[in-house]
Amino acid sequence: DESVHFVVSKDSYDTMIGCFAALAAGKPFIYIDPEMPDDYRNELTAKFADADLSNTMFYLYTSGTTGRNKVFPISNAGFVNECYGENAGYNTGPDSVVAVTAGPTFDMYYLTAFPVLLAGGTVVLFSEERRHNISEFEKEFKKYGVERTFMTTKLAEQYMSLVDDSHLKVLSTGGEALNK
Repeated sequence: DESVHFVVSKDSYDTMIGCFAALAAGKPFIYIDPEMPDDYRNELTAKFADADLSNTMFYLYTSGTTGRNKVFPISNAGFVNECYGENAGYNTGPDSVVAVTAGPTFDMYYLTAFPVLLAGGTVVLFSEERRHNISEFEKEFKKYGVERTFMTTKLAEQYMSLVDDSHLKVLSTGGEALNK
């Protein structure tokens, strides 16, 4: 059976479990936001009726600058190579701890979590509500020993303005230019 598993959840924990369940079943997956309008969801899911699923680990989509969705496959080999590259670059191992502050529609949700899990490390997930509570980030980072995370530019700027002495060793950001 060549099919895509659709992971539909608003919760980061359930989403991560759904992604791993699909991978354990040997199936590629795509995350679907449950609040996505029905016509957008139908258009998105229809794209997989005749899709070539060989060597595909998962799919990401963006709304694109036109407002029309764009779906692109992430290959098994490409993603695993990226994970090993991340792990080598950050010297990631079983004692590594990262926090996922991005939502599952964003590629950094996967690029933050999966490399560390592949190395046997720990991932701290933030729920939808907690992803927007920047004042709690540093408390959680200290509590769990988080060394590294990714934040969108807006969140990173807010975090840097609130925290004088961060517990983090690495804060990655992207999407747009930093203003601070």
